Amino acid sequence: NAGFDPVLGSIEISMPPCTGIKVFVIGGMGSASVLFRLLVRKGFEVVAGVLLKNDIDCFVARSLGINCIVQDTVLGDGIEQACEMFDSCDFVIDAGFEFNDLTMHGMDLICRALESGKTLVCLGRDRKKIMEEIMQAGAGEIRGSDIVYCDDETCVAGILEEKMRENKTGTV
Repeated sequence: NAGFDPVLGSIEISMPPCTGIKVFVIGGMGSASVLFRLLVRKGFEVVAGVLLKNDIDCFVARSLGINCIVQDTVLGDGIEQACEMFDSCDFVIDAGFEFNDLTMHGMDLICRALESGKTLVCLGRDRKKIMEEIMQAGAGEIRGSDIVYCDDETCVAGILEEKMRENKTGTV
């Protein structure tokens, strides 16, 4: 399968999901584009949110056929819809987006993921320090969430593949 995005002028090649693993990616400001491509090509079912409609992550996600929550502005109400979507996911991935006024919805989703008890995979070399600060500042009740830190997208895919093998062998 392929999708063409006239804004980017690019063709994105996608694969149908085949791993049985569904992941929710929190991205923005271009932080998730490479990760989207890798996860889709490896056969993971990917959903994403909340993305701004003019964000490159949004264009790449749509070209890949990823189901995503999109807002016109940062003041949109997609956060609740995104939370409903990640409830059905096996993992939540923080794509390492920059924390600023344009990505505050992403920070809210990270806090909600921690509160839900889902495994949170964080991408980025400085993410562990940032996540420790978030938890110290009182991100809400953290219900036994497993937080995994990765330096690059390949590490994220490897973690997911390892979890998939554990699920198949029943050693979770």
